Amino acid sequence: NDGDTQWMTAGSGILHIEAPTEEAVLKGGLFHGIQIWVNLPASMKWFPPRYQDIQGNKLILLSSHDGGSLVRLIAGNLGGLSGPGITHTPICLVHASVTPGAMLEIPWDKTFNAIGYVLNGDGFAGPENVLISMGRSILFGRGDGIVVTANKSQDSRSNKLEILIMGGLPIREPVAWYGPFVMNTRRELSQ
Repeated sequence: NDGDTQWMTAGSGILHIEAPTEEAVLKGGLFHGIQIWVNLPASMKWFPPRYQDIQGNKLILLSSHDGGSLVRLIAGNLGGLSGPGITHTPICLVHASVTPGAMLEIPWDKTFNAIGYVLNGDGFAGPENVLISMGRSILFGRGDGIVVTANKSQDSRSNKLEILIMGGLPIREPVAWYGPFVMNTRRELSQ
């Protein structure tokens, strides 16, 4: 796809339907629909809802030092640059495309947690070279950087390792959920 992103703050409530755009249906081909929920602190749970339609041409595009990787900064700060996604809590969300055999090293705020989700391809994560593959997640350890390496040959539908890397400042509050509703206590859910 062309990297378009819909960014919502549910806050006090928003009605939405996850469906491909008419253009995507007519054009066809491979595209990913990913839904990521970012928790809000209790003090922000009833904020007014907000919707952002971030077109692919608004993303911040970065390249690795060797040119082997393309990084799309969707939200948060990376290397002194800020992505277009407006968030209520400090997070970072990137989509990286790593060419076969290339290594991507990106700086990371050491106070943030970090996970990766592989959209396509195979490779390795971290200094321990943990095997990662399509449809799998990886929890990165503490540190001020993230490293992923793409296998020299790719067997998936893409000829690159495509990975979402995301994380944020931990909220450290209780979480209670029921279906799509997320609050801090069961009592708040019943309200």
